[in-house]
Amino acid sequence: MSISLQNLQGNYSNTQIQGTWNATTRPTEGAMNMGNTIDLNSLFQNLLQSLLAIIQGLQGDDDGQTKPNDKPNDKPSGQQADIPEVSSAEFNRNAPALNLNAQELGTSEFTVDNNRLDRADGASLRGNHVISNQQQLEDFADAIGVSVDDLPTVDFDNQLLSYSTRDVNDPNSSFGTSASLDNDGTAQVISASTLIGFKPSNESVLDFVSLDREGVEEFASSNPYNEEPLV
Repeated sequence: MSISLQNLQGNYSNTQIQGTWNATTRPTEGAMNMGNTIDLNSLFQNLLQSLLAIIQGLQGDDDGQTKPNDKPNDKPSGQQADIPEVSSAEFNRNAPALNLNAQELGTSEFTVDNNRLDRADGASLRGNHVISNQQQLEDFADAIGVSVDDLPTVDFDNQLLSYSTRDVNDPNSSFGTSASLDNDGTAQVISASTLIGFKPSNESVLDFVSLDREGVEEFASSNPYNEEPLV
């Protein structure tokens, strides 16, 4: 909708004011006694300008324009949306699943103090989780106290990055990793490993896996975030 001042200007002959007004805007014989000289044309021009400003402000809302105090809902340009995490129990094992291309990216060369993985609110970065955009990757690096350059590079337009924490003393090794997508759009990464006992420490390493992003709406985790992603 576009409204100009010209659209609002009209013939004022129907204005309910008795009498006539001369060029000097002083009332002639028979006119109302207003007490002071009034520039009627300027008065209407000012009113129309004010009305036009109000309409244009409302028009900004109608056209979807963002006002200065509005908070955009979209991610910054080029940033993919977060993938919500749900409990592994919500992965539909009773329906045929689509195999997603998954690639093991290795184990981190750094260790993370478990105090950085556990939070005071009871939530935790331990377990297996998903990172779905570059900003989330940078936030995760900051949360565990490493440089983002120490984390795998992933094309987030086409892939997701999954990680799982493992005790630094854990001697077990993986002998197979796969990713599946159920018919509800929930992805799950499963790794098979040996089962050797060990004494836990206070540090963890991270095992990274990349998987196809297409069709993924949620990620099944053994320790899902309660609400919003922690990082």
